[in-house]
Amino acid sequence: MKKYYSWLIFIFVFFTVWQIASILIDNSFILPSVITVLKDFLSFFYTKTFYHATYYTLIRVFTGIFFSFLIGVLFAFLCFKNRLFSDILSKLIIILKSLPNVSIIILLLFWISRELTVFVVIFLLLFPIVYENVSVSLQAIQKKWKEVLFIYPQPYTRLIKEVYLPLLKPAIVSSLLNCCSLAFKAGVMAEILGQVQNGIGRQIQYCRVNFELSKVIAWTIWIVILVFLFDSLLKFLLKKTFDD
Repeated sequence: MKKYYSWLIFIFVFFTVWQIASILIDNSFILPSVITVLKDFLSFFYTKTFYHATYYTLIRVFTGIFFSFLIGVLFAFLCFKNRLFSDILSKLIIILKSLPNVSIIILLLFWISRELTVFVVIFLLLFPIVYENVSVSLQAIQKKWKEVLFIYPQPYTRLIKEVYLPLLKPAIVSSLLNCCSLAFKAGVMAEILGQVQNGIGRQIQYCRVNFELSKVIAWTIWIVILVFLFDSLLKFLLKKTFDD
């Protein structure tokens, strides 16, 4: 209850300060009022564009998250058994982590389609996080259970299913929760820079070109709500799955 109470206080203070600042500035091109933004936000629900944009963005984000985790976990297990492969991939991970997201997006736009760029950007951002979290956890599991695994040797496939995967649950959960907001931020940014045909990023770019700041803020609020809803749903599903 305290958690929701603190959120209500934060929202109230935030919107109050925003409204006061808007009144003092008295210029909707710089800072529109809370009422104006909320009206634009509510008007979204009466347009097909809103649902189409949300649908396409969610599909891109979910696809990026899925393949990031699938390939990230797979590569973590492969590198766990192959030292050379691990050393080579670690160099690539360092490069990916050091590259600015904007540079990656611009480079990809030269080589692949706009739609595919969004997916690849999300993948390249999340893959290193998943890979490193799982790799570190695998090393810790190996170190902790080394003697037991040596005394009772088992086929590698059985170890993965009955030992490693159950013990990797905390690392997988942590990676999923950390990657949720990152996927949305990177996806929408790629949509804006790539100017895709449909998506939330496309709508934000369209509103920016038309100097509709209130709608840009309204779309931004919708992104925050989506991230919050997805994060809450994810926590609920993970808790229910792992408690069972």
